[in-house]
Amino acid sequence: MKKAFTMMELIIVIIIISVIFGMAMPGFNKMKEDNQDKKATSNLRLMQAAEKVYCLENNCPDNNSYYASSVLGNINDNLKLLFPTADTNWTYTTKNTGCVQATRNGGNNQQWYFRITDTDETSKPNVGICP
Repeated sequence: MKKAFTMMELIIVIIIISVIFGMAMPGFNKMKEDNQDKKATSNLRLMQAAEKVYCLENNCPDNNSYYASSVLGNINDNLKLLFPTADTNWTYTTKNTGCVQATRNGGNNQQWYFRITDTDETSKPNVGICP
């Protein structure tokens, strides 16, 4: 005589797996969002450093001579960066005032920025748009 699982046992196992999966998903989504936020912060730091190098190479005479663009390909070319241009999670912008900004696409449309004068390497980015 063959032993087999009853339909009720299979349904209970499926329900248990569904509950475990349902409990894990919010944590996974939070971890994924945190990872995207850290990536944006890191990219802003790199852009901030590249702005400083750009200014040194181009003898910026005042605070309004920094490179300005909202096209990531142009930012890559002029600031000598290699950010993937297919990044759809964030839009990066540089302002001629020495401010670099990241805007979250979709979701909460979060906006962060660093000014060229921000020197604390461990600080989180400022919230909002470049002044």
